[in-house]
Amino acid sequence: MTSRGRAGGPSAVIFDMDGVLVDSEVIAIEVEVAALAAVGVSLTPAELAARYVGTSAVAMRGMVVEEFGVDLDDAFWARLEADSHAALAERLVAVPGMRAVVEGLAVPCAVASSSSHARIALSLRTAGLADLFEVGARFSAEDVERGKPAPDLFLHAAAALGVEAPACGVVEDSPFGVQAARAAGMDVIGFTGGGHADEAWAARLGAAGAAVVAADAASLGAMLAG
Repeated sequence: MTSRGRAGGPSAVIFDMDGVLVDSEVIAIEVEVAALAAVGVSLTPAELAARYVGTSAVAMRGMVVEEFGVDLDDAFWARLEADSHAALAERLVAVPGMRAVVEGLAVPCAVASSSSHARIALSLRTAGLADLFEVGARFSAEDVERGKPAPDLFLHAAAALGVEAPACGVVEDSPFGVQAARAAGMDVIGFTGGGHADEAWAARLGAAGAAVVAADAASLGAMLAG
């Protein structure tokens, strides 16, 4: 039987960061669309979101090669990361209501993100959420061999928290992340409160395996409580 926390909820909650805790995807997508267009890869923001949201930079690089035959060099990806960080540092905010959701939980919480540790630290600090997650509760795709949609990152986070994987609940905004959490044996709530999530996003998360989908922080908090 899956162990549960108080009131029947999970024993720990693992949050994706980008598009869940912080409204970063819409900013990153804007930077990525412009950078790829400059090298001849033309994608709309919606197309880029559908392809790459939830993946690590390493995975995105491989997918660009596979899909478009464009093998961009290390300098391109370094510039893209620097430009993304600059835009986030200037414009990033927390997803409305997410601080209250995290503060309202009576179980351990962690971040498990496809972003680098540097970007996790920058994003949480800029959005005013750094105090909610100690450094030891921040997990990056850099920590594991395989990023999302493989289960490695979520399994690594659960082990570090000392909680069995099936007892963890996950909040994810991307199909890749939902698939990763389901592969780890965890229950997943899909989240569409980020600025990048269009009208088709909830259906994508459901198709990937999200048990339910929350449209905003208030509904997410209610789901986690029950």
